[in-house]
This record gives sequence, C-alpha cells and structure tokens, in this order.
Amino acid sequence: MKDVATYKGRIMENHSYKIYYYALRTKEFQKAINECDAILAIEPGNDYATKTKFELEKLLKASGGQKASAPVQSGSAKTSAASGNK
Repeated sequence: MKDVATYKGRIMENHSYKIYYYALRTKEFQKAINECDAILAIEPGNDYATKTKFELEKLLKASGGQKASAPVQSGSAKTSAASGNK
C-alpha cells in the first residue's frame, strides 16, 4: 500500500467500518474476517482486529460457513405501501 504511514488512521477506520458493515448489516462473516486480516497486515497485534476476528470466526463456524440471515433492510418500499403512502 502506498503512503500507509501517512493515511494509517483513515485506512484503519475504513477497514473497521467494513467489519461493522459485513458482520452486522449483511452477515457476511468471511468478508468481515478478511477486513480484520487487512488491519492485522497493517498493524500486527491490533487488539480490536484480533478479538473481533476471533468472535467472527465463531459466528462463521456456527452459521456453517454461510450467511447467517438475510441483510437488514431499512426504509423499504413495503413499509411505505403498507401505510398507504405513495
């Protein structure tokens, strides 16, 4: 990676957001684990990435290596149609 030292904080923040997104919003645990690995490649021994990866691996194993459930949806068209909004 180019200029990792210069942009390390921003890079780590971006990977952390991706962990949140993949783990909690889409339940794609393997992708979240990959983001933990990206943080650990930049900062080996990072406590957040290490602990999060451990928990995600447990979730991935519990889900049988599949997505745990359907993604969380917000503001769907069904809600508007059901309430009579056009």
